[in-house]
Amino acid sequence: MKSGLALLSALLLISAGRTLTQFAGTTEQVTMPCKFNAVYQQCGDYLVTVTPGQRYLPPWYIISSLHVSVKDAATSALLWEGRTDYKVGAKYLYEFKKVDENGKTVLRQPAPFAKIDGSKETEELFSFSKTRKEVKIAEKKGAFHVSFGPYDPEEGFKSSSWEFACFGPGKMQLTQYPTQICGDGIAARRDELGFKDKIQAFFYDVFTNRDIAQTYE
Repeated sequence: MKSGLALLSALLLISAGRTLTQFAGTTEQVTMPCKFNAVYQQCGDYLVTVTPGQRYLPPWYIISSLHVSVKDAATSALLWEGRTDYKVGAKYLYEFKKVDENGKTVLRQPAPFAKIDGSKETEELFSFSKTRKEVKIAEKKGAFHVSFGPYDPEEGFKSSSWEFACFGPGKMQLTQYPTQICGDGIAARRDELGFKDKIQAFFYDVFTNRDIAQTYE
């Protein structure tokens, strides 16, 4: 099951966009909050969260970062937490060159996601791969993967993208909205809150989630 498909549903709900007044006083169209709890999902033995972050790069907002957390589903122990952004992703994709101490040109390929915390090392839990457009970390036993396509206008990529895919054993039970934005139940939540539109419930639930700091980093 690919939660990216559920995200598409969420995006369609707010495709008309809303306006947001910047600190500079200008008004811009925004279709998503700066950060939102897109994925909170059990995959096999893991509980995975994925939190995209947006940043305003005139004249539009882009998905600038992707935060991933992996916990032991049975004990809630933090196994790994890390993030990537469009700059780190682009470095991994294009293998920036550098000159070593002997004057030889070599390729430098940083890890596509930087570890923040957790008991597992990045290379212990994940394998890395890439295509022309995206970087990917995959759980080594095949339980799930997370991919990120970085914004890079110089290479023709004027927007970012991401995908979470779960391949855990057995039938996966989709986490309900609003615990997971890419979940079912937004219509019922809209009615519960007394709103007219689903997008109102969406923005309300994201901006009242105290576990997420609404910054672009």
